[in-house]
Amino acid sequence: MKKGVYLILLLVLGLFFQSCEKDQLTGLCIDQYLQQGNWTPYNGQNIGCKMHLMAYEYKQQNYFMVGNHCADMLANFTDCNGEELDWEKDKRLIDNIYEKGTYLGIIGFLE
Repeated sequence: MKKGVYLILLLVLGLFFQSCEKDQLTGLCIDQYLQQGNWTPYNGQNIGCKMHLMAYEYKQQNYFMVGNHCADMLANFTDCNGEELDWEKDKRLIDNIYEKGTYLGIIGFLE
């Protein structure tokens, strides 16, 4: 009986630490990206027609896209390093980000 309790406890602790590590890595990438681009962190403010930054997560990696509610734009995804994904070369990755990734929402905007 005690072996089972210890085994369950170890499993729960392992999952807890794994999820904490993932959140910290994601947060660090987002914070770094916001600072590098001089983005103001988004906290639910009314951004009107300001340029804004949307974040996605796919396979534990963050990807970003610039948008604007008042302008039609052709925007490309960039990764944490600011490298732009190529619509032709990275088509499968871009499709997977849209189809299988998680939209994290608007994370920043330009003043």
